[in-house]
Amino acid sequence: MKEIKIKTVLINSENETTNCETNAKYNKDNETYIYKEDDLTVTLKIKKNHIIINRKNDDYDLNLEFKENEKIVCNYKILSLGLNLDLLVTTLKLEIKEKYIYIQYKLNNKELDMGTFEYKILFINKEEQ
Repeated sequence: MKEIKIKTVLINSENETTNCETNAKYNKDNETYIYKEDDLTVTLKIKKNHIIINRKNDDYDLNLEFKENEKIVCNYKILSLGLNLDLLVTTLKLEIKEKYIYIQYKLNNKELDMGTFEYKILFINKEEQ
């Protein structure tokens, strides 16, 4: 597994921004990145025109799938409360490039609109630093 530096930017529905710079382990065979964002372990799987993200810690396990202009039912487990929620993920924009991934998406739980989010992942090769 190769280790590379990444930078992530998450903009939530209230327009609050969370930034993180960390090292990710990259498995070329299955196009998977694993990295830490504070207390979260994040697994990012890249497929052709399709992204799967798992964000997990002791409190929750969030699985999100993104395909541009598609709606996908995903799962959000709140482990500390024993809740298992279905989320409808609507991918508004998905860009998968060699140096970055950009995702703009809407989340809904049943009829509740949870807002629009943006997630950016920048890949920085160790050799280039």
